[in-house]
Amino acid sequence: QMLGLTAKGHLGEGADADIVVIDRERKQAAHLLVGGELVMTNRLITGKGGRFLTTDRGIAAVEAQGAQ
Repeated sequence: QMLGLTAKGHLGEGADADIVVIDRERKQAAHLLVGGELVMTNRLITGKGGRFLTTDRGIAAVEAQGAQ
């Protein structure tokens, strides 16, 4: 709300449908939906055409998953 991103942060009508399901025991993302489409499940990337935001250390991990 502070950034004026009215389509983020809620699951109501007009929201972007970007959802991350967290595995609390493993402390990592288990599933990721972007625009209502499943793009990652159980650490396996299933979607195309996205963008990763990561640190320099994370680049190798992203590339190891076959993402470009």
